[in-house]
Amino acid sequence: MLAPEVKMTLKEINDYIQSKGALGAGNLIIAIHVLYMDTKMLDVEMIVPINKPVASAENFNFLPVFEIKNCVMAHFEGTPYLLPNFYTEMHRWTENNGLKIKQPFYIVFTKEPDEIWGCDSIEADIYVNTH
Repeated sequence: MLAPEVKMTLKEINDYIQSKGALGAGNLIIAIHVLYMDTKMLDVEMIVPINKPVASAENFNFLPVFEIKNCVMAHFEGTPYLLPNFYTEMHRWTENNGLKIKQPFYIVFTKEPDEIWGCDSIEADIYVNTH
């Protein structure tokens, strides 16, 4: 997904949430399920915490609870273009500590970026599922 597509989808999600009388209630979370390093493409899922339940829509699935369990977390600050290197370091650390990574990776933005994947700097906690 390219930055304009991500921004458009996030706007559609937020418009739908607001049309149902709900509001955002937390930081944006992006789950990265697959990294295609050769094409620099991502398979992403956007998770927007909200203040009350809403019905699922054709394009959006709403879950009553979202939990991240059994993971390694590290804080990232910098350009999003360095995230692949950061993931590599997290992968190396988990393997060196006897853990196995399973997808997805979760990016929880601790400071809202001006533009997703097109900004100069982001601040986020990165969670890596392990088993």
